[in-house]
Amino acid sequence: RMTTPLRHDVDPCSVDSTTINDVRSVTVAPSVSRIIMIPGGALSPDGIAMNYADPTVSITSGDIATVVAATGVATGLTGSSAWEVQYEKRAAGGAYSGSTSHVTLNGTNCLLYTTSISAQQDAAEGAEIQAMLVALSSDGYTAPFAVNVSQSLTGTPDVPLRHALGPVYCNGSLIAGVTDFKLDTGIKIEAKRSDGGVFPVVCHVTERQPMVEFSVLNPALIDESNLGPFISALSGSGIVGYLQAVAPGGGRVAGGTGTHISITAATGVWVCTNQAGTARGDVVTTFQAKLTVTPTISTSATLP
Repeated sequence: RMTTPLRHDVDPCSVDSTTINDVRSVTVAPSVSRIIMIPGGALSPDGIAMNYADPTVSITSGDIATVVAATGVATGLTGSSAWEVQYEKRAAGGAYSGSTSHVTLNGTNCLLYTTSISAQQDAAEGAEIQAMLVALSSDGYTAPFAVNVSQSLTGTPDVPLRHALGPVYCNGSLIAGVTDFKLDTGIKIEAKRSDGGVFPVVCHVTERQPMVEFSVLNPALIDESNLGPFISALSGSGIVGYLQAVAPGGGRVAGGTGTHISITAATGVWVCTNQAGTARGDVVTTFQAKLTVTPTISTSATLP
């Protein structure tokens, strides 16, 4: 018999007192490693058990200012009270179902950290931030989160402030023709288990290699003294990339309002990674700035 699928939409997520709005995607990965028990003299398993699990939740959002304020781009937010992912049930023949009909994932301990911030020219949804939540167990054996049905939702879906691609400066000079911009925080973490536990109980940042990458329509940039075709050091103000605040009912918020986002790093090196062109298309040059310092993020910046 055909039945109507139980469809759900993503809703605001939260870690302790931080609510992440403008959620675009949520991906939950239990990441279970199994013990396959095949006895000698047999071909098929006699039993299967969990060896260990490293559960994570990947969240993509347009609420950049909120996530950056909570996590920064150097370490992250240690959640120790409660975290929650919400799925809102759709109603057959309508929009959404009422209270006590939704699904939530709830845990207590976690580490939430930013993995990237990116923007592309003409992207309909504007700039976005990607964050990773590492779910932690209280004792190594208790599951890091539970799935709950017939739940009511908390918070109200909202778009606090969206941003779009803005200008990019290198060594004090405007780089004309930028079509996309991305900050990769380069944060590497290790979630650790011990004493025979199957779930991680603690999480540490073990490495940080931040990188800025952008593409530009001007092929001559690889021959300019600012950048170069192989490798050159940042100087002066280094790299400064802006995300412009979007004005509902208009285009962009005025440059001097202090509602824009700036990403700044003064120490590192440029590398030209690729230059490609197509007939009747564009020649696009891609640069990476490998940074030796953690970038500074301002969510109340003004545009030059």
